Amino acid sequence: MLSAVTGLHRGIRRIAAVCVVLFAVFAVLLVAVGPRSFVVDRGSGAIGSYLVNFVPMSLRSSGAWVTDWTIWNWAWWFSWAPFAGTFLAALSRGRRIRTVVLTTVGATSAATMAWFLVVGGTSLSMQHRGVVDVLAAVEARGGTEAVAGFPLLSGLPLGDVLIFLFLGLIVVFIVTSADTSTMIAAILASRRGVAPSRGGIALWGAFQAAVALGVVLVGGGETLQALAVLTGAPFAVLALVAMVGFALACVREERGRGHTSLVSRVRGRLPAIQLHHDVDPGDREE
Repeated sequence: MLSAVTGLHRGIRRIAAVCVVLFAVFAVLLVAVGPRSFVVDRGSGAIGSYLVNFVPMSLRSSGAWVTDWTIWNWAWWFSWAPFAGTFLAALSRGRRIRTVVLTTVGATSAATMAWFLVVGGTSLSMQHRGVVDVLAAVEARGGTEAVAGFPLLSGLPLGDVLIFLFLGLIVVFIVTSADTSTMIAAILASRRGVAPSRGGIALWGAFQAAVALGVVLVGGGETLQALAVLTGAPFAVLALVAMVGFALACVREERGRGHTSLVSRVRGRLPAIQLHHDVDPGDREE
C-alpha cells in the first residue's frame, strides 16, 4: 500500500528496481556455487525440446481437473492480463510499441527462462547426486510446495545467503504484484482522465489485503486459485478481440499519418511478381 500510494515513479518503480537487483544477484550467486555444467547441458536440451513441443504441451488437456491441464495454466495469465496490460499502458505512455513489446515480452520471457533453467537445473542435479531429496523435504514439512526452494538452497554452499536472498525476492515480488493490482484497481475505479487519489489507492489496497487475509484464515487458497484459472477463459476471448481491434487501429494510424511499420517496410522490399499474360486482366480485356 505504501509503494502504491507514493506513486508510479516513486515507490512502485523503486520496489521494482529492488526486485530486479535481487533477481540478478540471486541468479549469479546460484550459478557461481551451483552445478554450472549440468545446468548448461540440460538447459540447452530443454530449450530445444520446449521449442519443438511448445504447441502440443500448451494445449494438453488430460489429467486431473485444472491442475494438470496446461490449457488452463496459460488461461490463468489471461485473468491477470487486464491488470498487467493496463499497468503497462500507463507505464509506457509516449514510448514506441516495439519498445514495449521487446521489454514486456522479450525481456520478461528471457528472465523467466533463465529462472527455470538455473533453479530447475540445480534442483535436478542435486537430486540425481543424492545431495537432497526435495520431494521428501516437502512432505516432511506438511506437503507444501511453497517450501521446496529452502531445502534445495540449504544443500548448496553459501546456503544461508541464498535462502536470505530467496526469501527477500519472494516478498518483494509479491509486493510488486500487489501494488500493481492496487494501482490499476484505483485507476479503473476513477473517472477517465483523472488520476486516482491517495485515499482511493489506500482503499483498494486495504480491500485486497482483507481478501488475502480472509483466504489465508479460511484456508481456501486452492479454491481461489481454481476460480482465478477458470476466469481466464472469458478473458482469453476478450483478449483476442482486443488484439484484432488494436491491430486495426494501428493500421489506420499508420495510413493516416503516413508512418510505415517494420512489416510494411519488409513487404515493400520484396520483389514484385509479374503475372503471366494468360492470366493478366489487362490482356484478357484486349
